[in-house]
Amino acid sequence: METKIRENFDKAILNYSKDKFKGVYLKAKDEFFDLTGSIHADHENFEQRMNSFYEWYFFNYSESKILKDYTAKDSFFKDFKYSIFEFSGKNLRGRCVFKDFIGKDKVLLPKGVMPPGLTKDDIIVGRFIALEEGHYLLPGFFILPGKVKSILKREARRIAKINDVDKKEEFLLKIETLYNRWRSYNHLDPAKIFVYGP
Repeated sequence: METKIRENFDKAILNYSKDKFKGVYLKAKDEFFDLTGSIHADHENFEQRMNSFYEWYFFNYSESKILKDYTAKDSFFKDFKYSIFEFSGKNLRGRCVFKDFIGKDKVLLPKGVMPPGLTKDDIIVGRFIALEEGHYLLPGFFILPGKVKSILKREARRIAKINDVDKKEEFLLKIETLYNRWRSYNHLDPAKIFVYGP
């Protein structure tokens, strides 16, 4: 199923980055990397950052209305969840569980599906696609330093109280910006980088 998801998503991105969508796509790309920090093809996390951009463009970029256009023709990616999650490991039924820091609910992967590169208690920002058999994690996710878990949980609680979709997305993009800054200056204490103002 992961292969089918990837193929469908790659096809959708290709379709929504050319012809009449090319201008929108290029504008979104400039906006995303202005927000989260510049990227070059030789960066070690280039692929992850491009995946993150593709997902943001497809699911969240408000000016493009890409998702609305896509779901009018195909419902495959209609149900998705974007948030900050803690990987709780496997439950008694052998399914991987993620706890949403903002929504407080849990996301379950299908039995036998293990997220790549994750260990119990890892904190991630990412998007899950919901299908009948469970959720699937898209590849644009990133793992945050464990040292800032309490900072992120506290800020996530504040965002949850506000209960505003735009503020939530702004918060998640801010985390991505700080994460990319930390990757560039990872000799520094991450607690000095993951700082939030009033």
